[in-house]
Amino acid sequence: MHKNNSFEDMEKKINQVLDEQSNDLFELANMLELNPLTDFRGADLSQTHLRQAQLDGADLRNTNLSGAYLISANLRGSYLINADLSNADLSNADLSGAYLGGANLFEANLMNAQLNGANLQDANLSKVNLSGAKLYGADLSGADLSGVDLNQVDLSKTLGTASNFISSSSVKNRADLGRINLSQVGRSKTLDTAQSPTSILLVDDQAELLQGLRNLLGVYPSGPTSFEVVAEAKSAAQAIEMIEVYNPTITLLDMELAQGSGLEVLQRLRALEVDTQVLSLSEHREAEWIFQVMQAGAKGYVAKEKLATQLYEALRTVLQDEIYLDPELASVFFRLFHATSNRYQPAREEIRLTQREQAVLHWLVQGASNEMIAKQMFITVATVKAHLTAIFEKLKVRSRTQAIVKAIKLGLVET
Repeated sequence: MHKNNSFEDMEKKINQVLDEQSNDLFELANMLELNPLTDFRGADLSQTHLRQAQLDGADLRNTNLSGAYLISANLRGSYLINADLSNADLSNADLSGAYLGGANLFEANLMNAQLNGANLQDANLSKVNLSGAKLYGADLSGADLSGVDLNQVDLSKTLGTASNFISSSSVKNRADLGRINLSQVGRSKTLDTAQSPTSILLVDDQAELLQGLRNLLGVYPSGPTSFEVVAEAKSAAQAIEMIEVYNPTITLLDMELAQGSGLEVLQRLRALEVDTQVLSLSEHREAEWIFQVMQAGAKGYVAKEKLATQLYEALRTVLQDEIYLDPELASVFFRLFHATSNRYQPAREEIRLTQREQAVLHWLVQGASNEMIAKQMFITVATVKAHLTAIFEKLKVRSRTQAIVKAIKLGLVET
């Protein structure tokens, strides 16, 4: 937006274009040379057709969007504080991380909308259609939810206390529960009958790759190994913030970010009490780089060129508490381990491993999975895990990768 224009002049120009040219905000943006769309504060956009509009991060505070068509619009991280969205159609829209404090959403259609992490404090959600909507981690403090059916609505980790909560079918006896604490509601009974999808955080600064990852995760089969993107980040600092907020089961982390790096994220995570498992994504295939990433604590490494064929297997492997490396990268990785093992002297500190623990550690360094170790040693997978837990405690490490590195450094295994 031209900074030398006053807000009043810009508002007149917006309304003139809307009246004389088009109600399509894409065309409006081009005419006004707004790229990206950022500032429409206080504008009258009622009844405007904004289907599939790209408005992520847009400033729409106090904007009149009543009756607007925002079907499948991208409003991630947008500012809609005190905006009027009454009777607006936001079905399938993405409002993840949006700021909707005090907004009027009376009788709006939010069917299948994404509101993960959205701020809806004191918003009017009376008679809103939330069927199939996702409000994972949203803040509903003081929101009016009267007349809202929350059946099949994902309220996992929802924050705050709603001021008026009357559900026609999802709350027992259809009673008015007053100031119900939504953080205790969790998922509805309909959703609780099935296993929740695995929460995923996407970290990448390239819009095309983020979209590609969302598409891939969307086509994977449903069931125990289905996946749900709960948040996205485009920098190292945002990644740390999103991990602390959402504590995703898996973080898909691009190692080459414009702001910060994947290695910085891995190093910061060591000091945080989070359980997220990091699956690193990179264009590099050099042994030293893979070694550095895995040593920093990543649970797996996928080359970007192999994402389409390897991502699903990598995700399932990490969920089983295993390390994922495709055979080609694994050979590169362990060749470097063997090459660097001669640089280290045997341990001065005395670490006592039992004969079984020593055998498990040997197979671990060879890159064997828990199942492979169990077969080689004629024991159960549960027993393998028990031995690994004891090994980790004695080596004072937290992951398989760290155990391998330390075992080689201390000369505990022959390579």
